[in-house]
Amino acid sequence: MAAFIPSGLPVLRGARAPATVVCPATRLRMAAPAAAGGGTLVSRRRALELMAFAAATGGLLASPVQAADDFTTTASGLKYKVVKKGTGPKPVEGDLVTIRFKGEYNGVAFDDLFKVEEPYFYRIGSGNILKGVSESVDMMSVGDVYQLSIPPALAFGSKGRRASAGKPSIPPGAYVDYTVEMTGLPGKQEELLEVTGGTIDDEDAE
Repeated sequence: MAAFIPSGLPVLRGARAPATVVCPATRLRMAAPAAAGGGTLVSRRRALELMAFAAATGGLLASPVQAADDFTTTASGLKYKVVKKGTGPKPVEGDLVTIRFKGEYNGVAFDDLFKVEEPYFYRIGSGNILKGVSESVDMMSVGDVYQLSIPPALAFGSKGRRASAGKPSIPPGAYVDYTVEMTGLPGKQEELLEVTGGTIDDEDAE
């Protein structure tokens, strides 16, 4: 967890470059600019005291940063971590890609395409999958594997999702976790390729 002090970041005395202070007790990290960047001069001890206060009060609001667990938070609130970096091309809007994903709520899977033979065919930019998954896929290249923590607004929102055969219900306002892999880039024939039930109809492409 990172703590930032609003209305002027503290500057460590003698710091000639930006520094990061880690509180041993709370593991909070605080970014402190160099003295030339302005701010209030404080000692390292005072910086640790400020961080302890932030921990006791739940942390102070700040700009999004990469957390200690290596998740990055986007402007929409999606948290993602690159588990594996692929070596394939990066698709653009309109490209047809294949993906696999697994969705979990409280550790219980409700979608798992890693267990089936066929991947899911998805047109970049079509928006016909969960918003949080769609946002992550837009950032991915072929071979990438992302781990996601998706907020309600990008998941099932204020309505949640009813239970179905073999799948648990998801309550309103729930955060869900996803693992997403981009497995392929079949082609860019936007007008000719047709996705039907997870397969490409080659006859329509002739």
